[in-house]
Amino acid sequence: MSADERRERVISSIVEQFRNLLETRYPQIIKAAADTFQDDSDAAEPTCKVNALVEWDAMAPSTKVAVRLTWSAKFKDESDDIVDFEQGKLALGKDETP
Repeated sequence: MSADERRERVISSIVEQFRNLLETRYPQIIKAAADTFQDDSDAAEPTCKVNALVEWDAMAPSTKVAVRLTWSAKFKDESDDIVDFEQGKLALGKDETP
């Protein structure tokens, strides 16, 4: 598998995991921002702050891609996925009839 194909598969996994985590945790993120806002008399309005950490093994034939979200310095959620770079080489079940 080419380096470009590997890159695309890893990025696809990262984006999908990030989106799923953010969609799942969105209400908690909003609530945490609102709760923090109530405790901070200097804040003009609630602000959501989300950090994402992404980690994967760059050289493995299949790699665990991990995505972690943290928000409001109190909460976190994680996701991981195995990306098998060799899987795309097989054309099982693929109809190649013109």
